[in-house]
Amino acid sequence: MDWRLLFAALLLGATVAGCDHPDTPTFEYLCADSHRVTVTYIRAPEPARATVETDDVTYELPHVVSASGARFSDGKVTWWEHGGEAELSRAGAETECVELKP
Repeated sequence: MDWRLLFAALLLGATVAGCDHPDTPTFEYLCADSHRVTVTYIRAPEPARATVETDDVTYELPHVVSASGARFSDGKVTWWEHGGEAELSRAGAETECVELKP
């Protein structure tokens, strides 16, 4: 194999490996209580779910029906997002969050 072709293949592989998969986009949020939240939305394979990370705790939340926006909940913790604004509810407390734009 020509070394230029091998180099191009390795470069392309490294570039693709560094990208978010289109079915698992990740977003950062800053909440009113000063906590940062990282959320990865997993659309495939079904069922859709969200991984919500904050305070060294990770929640795997299944998608639930929502009148607007996207809602994920396990019955104890709920993550709801709509248009870059979000709300995290856990242990009876709710906090408003906003998406951090790169």
